[in-house]
Amino acid sequence: MEEKTGKVRRGIVRNLAVMIICAAIAAGLLLIPGPEQTAEKLQLTDSAAVNYLCELATLRCFYHDVGEFEYRLEGVSKILSDIALWPFNELIRPGYKRLWVEYDGIVEYGIDTKTDVIQVNDPDEHGVVEIYLPEARVLSVDAADDTFAIYEDTGFLVSITAEEQTKVFAETQRNMKEKASQDQAMLRRARSNARAILEEYVTKVGKGLGTEYRVRWLEQPR
Repeated sequence: MEEKTGKVRRGIVRNLAVMIICAAIAAGLLLIPGPEQTAEKLQLTDSAAVNYLCELATLRCFYHDVGEFEYRLEGVSKILSDIALWPFNELIRPGYKRLWVEYDGIVEYGIDTKTDVIQVNDPDEHGVVEIYLPEARVLSVDAADDTFAIYEDTGFLVSITAEEQTKVFAETQRNMKEKASQDQAMLRRARSNARAILEEYVTKVGKGLGTEYRVRWLEQPR
C-alpha cells in the first residue's frame, strides 16, 4: 500500500515539474522580442500611386453609333451599264453595294497618365498640398461585341470586301471618338472624379502621418 502511495506521489511531483518547465518556456517565448515592424509611409509625390489613382477615376460610358458605306456606278460606267442591261437595270443594280454598321461603343474618359503631366507637390508649412491635374480626355473607344450588327445590300454578283468593312468600322470609330471628345459634361465629370480621389488620397496620407493636409488646385504646373 505504501509502495503504491509513493508511486502516486512521485507521479504528481513529475507532472508538476513538467508543468513548471512548460510554463517557463512559454514565458520565455513571450519575452523574446520579435522582428521590429515598421510601417512604410505613403509618399504624396509617388508618381506610380498618383497615376494608379487617376486610372481608378476613369469614367466609362456607352455611345450608339452608325456607319454607312454606299457605292453605285456613275458617269460613263453608269451610262454604258444602263444601255447594256436595259431594261433590267433596276433588278440587277450593277455595281451597287451598301453597308450599314451599327453598334454601341464603350468610351473611356480620364486623365492620360502616359502623356499628360500630373504634378503633386510636397505639403508646405501650413499643410497645403498643391496639385496640377490636366484636363480629361477620351482615352479609348471600343465596340461592345454583343451589340454589333452589319447589314448589307448589293446588286447582282456584287459583294462587299473585308477591306471595305474595315474602312467603315474605322470611320465609325473616328466619328464616335470625335463626338465623345466634344461631350464637355462627360469630360468635366471624369476630371472631377480624379480630383475627388486624389483629394481623398492626400487627406488619408495626412491622417496617417498625424497631420491635416489640404489641397490647392493649380491651373498650370509649377
